[in-house]
Amino acid sequence: MAFLAALALGGVLIANRSAESWQAGLAGRLTVQILPQGQAAPEKEVDAAVKLLQSTPGVVYAGPLSDADNLALVEPWLGRDAIVTALPFPKLIDVRLAPGATPDIARLERRLKTASPHAVLDDHRAGSAG
Repeated sequence: MAFLAALALGGVLIANRSAESWQAGLAGRLTVQILPQGQAAPEKEVDAAVKLLQSTPGVVYAGPLSDADNLALVEPWLGRDAIVTALPFPKLIDVRLAPGATPDIARLERRLKTASPHAVLDDHRAGSAG
C-alpha cells in the first residue's frame, strides 16, 4: 500500500509540474478568436481587432495566426492531412502583454465587440473565453 501511495503521489507531482509549466507559458498572453460566419472569419473584423489590440496600452504584440499555425493546433486531433480550410475554423489572434501589464479585460472585451462583433477574448484564466 505504501508503494501505491508513493506512486500516486509521484503522479500527482508530475501532473502538477506539467500544469504549472503550461500555465507559465500562457502568462502575459491573451488569445482572441474571430468566430467564422459561414466558412471563414470576416477578414475586416480580424483586421479591426488586430488594429485595436495593437493600440491598446500594455500590448507589445498582436497578430493573427497563419493557416499553418492553425493546422498545427488541430493536428493532434484531426491528423496531419486535415483540411482546415474546409472547416468553419475561427481566426486566432495571439496577443502578448508587456511584463507586469494588467489590462482591464472587461473593458477590452467591450471594445473588441464594438470593433469586431464576432470576437471572443480569452485571458487563459479558468472560466474565461467568452
